[in-house]
Amino acid sequence: MTPAGASSDDIDLLLIDGDNLLHDVRGRRDEGGVAWLLPRLSGWRPPQLRIVVALDGHPPPGETRRQRVTRGIEFQHSGSRSADDLLIELLGAQPYAERARTVVVSRDRSLRARATRAGGLTRSTDWLMRLVAGPAAGGPSARPPARIGRGKPPPAGDHGQRASDGPDRPGWEPGRGATRKKGNPRRVAKSARRR
Repeated sequence: MTPAGASSDDIDLLLIDGDNLLHDVRGRRDEGGVAWLLPRLSGWRPPQLRIVVALDGHPPPGETRRQRVTRGIEFQHSGSRSADDLLIELLGAQPYAERARTVVVSRDRSLRARATRAGGLTRSTDWLMRLVAGPAAGGPSARPPARIGRGKPPPAGDHGQRASDGPDRPGWEPGRGATRKKGNPRRVAKSARRR
């Protein structure tokens, strides 16, 4: 794992698990995901940083496996092997001393463990998304689309209270009985019908 104080200025090479990242952002890898990612990476990229985005599989017909898409950023398809293996190969091709300035970005724990054993540093996809969505990359509009389980946080000062909740209504609290069923409000309870 990267030391807590390390910043993007301390990195020379960023190796990104592209399918992993695009799945986090869009739920799948598609042209729209690449179109969303590329301008954010290029807008954020510090001048000294080289970025390689590794993608599983073969490139579309007529394209090469390695494509320089803009200055300092290239996409590489892994071909018949996995993108994880490609990333470890690219990391291993670095002189050992330079691996301390090479970061592998993925949420895949096994890939991150392999990268650490090979002498590289690792970061999560969330770390990268926070960087590319920062003010230098266009501010809040650069934030990735909301995902299931990671939607927008409530507005500041909302504290989980809806507009329909009155000021006297207690908020939700975790624990036993937090989700009591109330039943159909229009139906009379069986005990009340027998009277």
